[in-house]
Amino acid sequence: MDIKTINKEHAKILEVFTTEVQGFIYRITDNKHHQAFDNFKPVIKNAERLHNNIGKELENMKIEETEWVYMFPNYLLFAGIGFASAIKDKENEDYINEETEDLFDVIHETINELESMISKRKFLIERGEVLKKQTIIKQKTND
Repeated sequence: MDIKTINKEHAKILEVFTTEVQGFIYRITDNKHHQAFDNFKPVIKNAERLHNNIGKELENMKIEETEWVYMFPNYLLFAGIGFASAIKDKENEDYINEETEDLFDVIHETINELESMISKRKFLIERGEVLKKQTIIKQKTND
């Protein structure tokens, strides 16, 4: 399934974050007690489906595009943490807690990247609108 994004930068940010979450799940499940990595793959697909469905309905749902760009990383973050909590036991608790802290660092970086992308996008849109208005004004003065 292709994930719906607003631009190539958004697609890359989501791809990197998805890979990080997959790595997190792989690391916490790849041991003698929990060979459950494959069980998380449908969770990712469900998060993509939800993200895409909401993306198609942004205007109908009255959701801002700037809110929507954060949804998929949040879905995966909380799905990953929930998955980790479900397999946590006394033997792996410290390791899973350390990995979860690292995942929090990754979501922080991802949010910063999304904020930067949104700012650049907003600037370009506003700049385009100003240039369009200037073009209209020039056309009217030339007529």
